[in-house]
Amino acid sequence: MKRTVCAKSIFELWGHGKSPEELYNSLKNYPVEKMVPFLHSDSTYKIKIHTFNKTLTQEEKVKRIDALEFLPFEGKVNLKKPQHIFSVLEDYGLDPNCIPENPHNIYFGRWIADGQRELIESYSVKKRHFIGNTSMDAGLSFIMANHGKVKENDIVFDPFVGTAKVKCWIVRYCCCPGNSPEMWTRLESSSEVDGTPRIMVSLRHPCGSLDVLLNRDQYSHLLSDHFLPYQGHNSFREKYFSGVTKRIAKEEKSSQE
Repeated sequence: MKRTVCAKSIFELWGHGKSPEELYNSLKNYPVEKMVPFLHSDSTYKIKIHTFNKTLTQEEKVKRIDALEFLPFEGKVNLKKPQHIFSVLEDYGLDPNCIPENPHNIYFGRWIADGQRELIESYSVKKRHFIGNTSMDAGLSFIMANHGKVKENDIVFDPFVGTAKVKCWIVRYCCCPGNSPEMWTRLESSSEVDGTPRIMVSLRHPCGSLDVLLNRDQYSHLLSDHFLPYQGHNSFREKYFSGVTKRIAKEEKSSQE
């Protein structure tokens, strides 16, 4: 789950029903031996209420939690750093203009892990200093990186790099030390070196350069004179990094006021 952007969370399902009564009966039929490892007296826990397409008051949430008192919880409640988190998930459908009084489905389970959905917002196109009309959506870019199984020290070739949107997301997984969307990378093929296709590399970042971002031993050949002189898309780099410079200057000015 540390890379997925398609799934919000994953739970171990303990019970399910279309009404509270059905849910409680389902939970009572769940094997106790599977519950015990997470409910013993030395453990800490908390219960969260998640609703989809409807907002509940705090009083309503507490009422739902209290209704689960029949479960054999023996540990202590810890709302800040619990060892185990249990969730009630209520599904009220997809139509925000027609929200039913009662949920269509109710689930109860043990939380296992969260996905990385927040990355889509963190790396949103709206937060970039320079975009083009072909800038790739952040979610699709992360999915492409996952399909390519991009990992640390990989070289990614994008023949249609454009405004480097995909590269910004890929470097999060392979060669960006600070997970910064301000990094711009470009890998491009060229036939101008010895008349044969070569990989031309240009990496720019406010905090580092090629020998910092890639494994020096493994990719030392990329530092040869054949590759470093590449000067393509200077106008793009000037526009992009002028935005970075202006933003940094603005932040420094704000911090001094």
